[in-house]
Amino acid sequence: MADRLFCPRCEQFLNGPRGIRAAGLGRRFGAWLLEFVLFIVTLAIGYVIWWVIAMGRGQTPGKQVVGIRVMRADGTPSKWGWTFIREFVIKGIVVGLLGQALGPIPAIIDYLWAFWDKDRQTLHDKVMKTVVVDDRVQRYAAEVATAPAF
Repeated sequence: MADRLFCPRCEQFLNGPRGIRAAGLGRRFGAWLLEFVLFIVTLAIGYVIWWVIAMGRGQTPGKQVVGIRVMRADGTPSKWGWTFIREFVIKGIVVGLLGQALGPIPAIIDYLWAFWDKDRQTLHDKVMKTVVVDDRVQRYAAEVATAPAF
């Protein structure tokens, strides 16, 4: 048995203290599956936290990464509550419920509307009186204003 680490009959670990046995393949698979689920859950929780923080700036995580944000049509910022209603209530629930009844057609029409609208507004933008703007120039100006002088 010099070439083995575990006893073939009782699965006792031969190089360690008594009572230490080889882990079963089922338990090892269970641990792997649990790690996968925990990874997905923690990513989802992290995404939700990022989403909540970004909404205060009129953004979703995707909008934040590409440098765009939502503003109200009157030029005021879209704060957390307004952005939440736009993203969750109008896009998620209203368009989502229509999607349950009519399939993907309402969502497709909603997003395609911006292609022929003079102000590039989707239908949910029209309902909420919002526009999506390029945020890169304003972000660059803020970075320049706060940069240390050499």
